[in-house]
Amino acid sequence: MAGTRITEEQLPANYVDQAEHYMRNHARYMTTSKLRNMMSLFSMAYHRERLASCQAPNQHEQKLSAETESELLSARVRMVYEYGRDKKCIGRLMEDTQLLHYLKGIHGDRTAFLNYYHYLEALIAYHKFYGGREN
Repeated sequence: MAGTRITEEQLPANYVDQAEHYMRNHARYMTTSKLRNMMSLFSMAYHRERLASCQAPNQHEQKLSAETESELLSARVRMVYEYGRDKKCIGRLMEDTQLLHYLKGIHGDRTAFLNYYHYLEALIAYHKFYGGREN
């Protein structure tokens, strides 16, 4: 990814299958703690937006809050930093799973963000299923 641009990509509808495919082949390279730390960057925002989604089910009210938008920008910076720190493990994960591209492609859409979080959950679940390292 070094020297390349992080493009905006939409998370595909088959993101659970994508998570399974990735972890089937790469679970041994990743630790559960690294995945959970990454997911923790989004957990507060996820719970806030999930609650807001239940309270405002109309499509035109499906924009992320300003607080969440700010948190997503901070998370993106943190993920880029972690990528730079650990190109072998985190870098490989980010490249193969397109996490930064999908994060950038959320564009303030609540449903897209909630699906992104579910993608992270699927990665963790399949990591465990395929016997990934614990720490």
